[in-house]
Amino acid sequence: MKMFYPHFEAKISQEPSHIWLEGWLSRVNCRCTTGHNIIHEYAQQGTVENMKYWFENVFLKLNPQNYQRSMIYNMDETMVVSNSRIPVIIRKTDKFAPVMEDNKSEHITLVCTISSNGDLLTPFIITQLHYLPSTLNDLIKDQKLTLSGNSKGWMNGELFLEWTKWFVKENKQRKQRFELPENERSLLLLDSHSSRENVEALKILKDNFVDVITYPSHCTFLVQALDVGIFRSFKSLLKHQLIQNSDLELIFNTNEKISKSQIHRCKLIICSINALTQSSTWQNIRSAFQNSGISPANMEIVLKNPHISSFEKPKIKIDLQKPKKKISISSRLLTSSTLINELENRTTEKLKDKKYENLFLM
Repeated sequence: MKMFYPHFEAKISQEPSHIWLEGWLSRVNCRCTTGHNIIHEYAQQGTVENMKYWFENVFLKLNPQNYQRSMIYNMDETMVVSNSRIPVIIRKTDKFAPVMEDNKSEHITLVCTISSNGDLLTPFIITQLHYLPSTLNDLIKDQKLTLSGNSKGWMNGELFLEWTKWFVKENKQRKQRFELPENERSLLLLDSHSSRENVEALKILKDNFVDVITYPSHCTFLVQALDVGIFRSFKSLLKHQLIQNSDLELIFNTNEKISKSQIHRCKLIICSINALTQSSTWQNIRSAFQNSGISPANMEIVLKNPHISSFEKPKIKIDLQKPKKKISISSRLLTSSTLINELENRTTEKLKDKKYENLFLM
């Protein structure tokens, strides 16, 4: 007997339509985006060779042992959001996915400043608040926080200038408290965010005996005290604070209607202050500066860090030649006359270009 077997043909798979994909992403609360190679950047920059170069040619050249521990500072911003991160979909060829935040989530920018003797300076918070509850007003009066803001709640050049004026005033008070002369030099370590390019702020810091240097790009996880020893515990404690204060009642001294987002943002500020105070103990701050090799200055601690990369890449180059249109502020002394002149010249050129554009349009 002859046997016959059915023949099946596989259907050709079709790509989903854009409308179907948007609907599916909405149903599962997910986003479709391109991959991010930030981890690859860390591997490229956070190398033994680059760390040696930064320590030997930038940091140690300032003779950090000459600064009082109470006069060595690290400042950085961290974004605090109300909602958790959302999942993303990327292509198979993309190895690293970006961190995505929900547009509907409330956020503030928390500017933290610590000193290597174990002190936490008054937190500087950037937000979009219009009305403050009595609790926040009390925190400001008691100098537990400094509040500022703009339409987006992010750090920019103008707010960096505002923070600089506050920091200089705070630093003068600290010199008096520690019985140090007015011309005692301070050291401020920052990342290379574009807001640091504010010429007026850099001049104020220079005139007030503050030396400012930046870390190499994508290396703060190795040498920035806040990243090494404070921010991780802060984020963990913040989650507990948000749960504990979920039913916190706030009283606003205004007849205006207060939106839910305003209320939630106020709670976020209060919880952030509590979490930062808990995480920034004297011991934690001093350990953070020690483990980042900053105070006391010790390059070997950083080179033994298990997270340092063996990825081979050319050394960091600090270009002090003719100023270019794009000025790199990474791994540089920001308060040097050379860099300030470069930034001023660039600003002048931009103003000239704008004038020519306006004339052309007329």
